[in-house]
Amino acid sequence: MTSSRPIFQWQPANLEATGRVIGTLMWDGIDFHHPSGTGATTTLLIRTLQGDLLAEPGHWLVRTDVNTWQVTSDSASAVRAATEASGHLLGDLVEYDARTVAFPDGPQTVPGGRGRLADIFIAELDVVARVEHEDGTSGAPLLADLRPAALTQTND
Repeated sequence: MTSSRPIFQWQPANLEATGRVIGTLMWDGIDFHHPSGTGATTTLLIRTLQGDLLAEPGHWLVRTDVNTWQVTSDSASAVRAATEASGHLLGDLVEYDARTVAFPDGPQTVPGGRGRLADIFIAELDVVARVEHEDGTSGAPLLADLRPAALTQTND
């Protein structure tokens, strides 16, 4: 499964981060413009079906689905919004597939897993989940890669 980034920090002075936001908005067909500021002070106005959202530098933009965005000034609110949009709750039994991750020494495959959702946090502008596996180990997949796991049947 390929995940989209459901969360961004508006950093107009960082061209790579700005490009990710603008590219996603364009891909989704979302109307936006820059109503004030230049360079590092540029604001971003996003027009959605729910109304206009204004992001100032440092604000977090959460894409809860293709047409719905939220803007918040702190990362804790951004994590809550992304978590609510995912439909997962802490303690849920979840699973995720293996994925290829780019490391400094080249791409590596990170195994999939199954377990209880223990925590959700932001790392490198991704919303990451800490999953405690059934064997006592843990994994850190993207929140968007999680899916509910079916309960296993045991015969007593």
